[in-house]
Amino acid sequence: MSRSGKYSQELRERAVRIVFDHVHEYPSQCATTKSVGGRKLGCTLQAPRRWVRQPERDAGKRRA
Repeated sequence: MSRSGKYSQELRERAVRIVFDHVHEYPSQCATTKSVGGRKLGCTLQAPRRWVRQPERDAGKRRA
């Protein structure tokens, strides 16, 4: 059973795409997620960070 949470799956996927597409425009991935989540999508600052890290873990680019 998946947890529905506060944000839709579509919003989560969109945030991840935006972060990966624009990370080169910011000094760090953290700055990118803050900009995308807090300013552009209206999410909390930590939510996009978690959403981005999961695909990185799945791809073996980040440890749990």
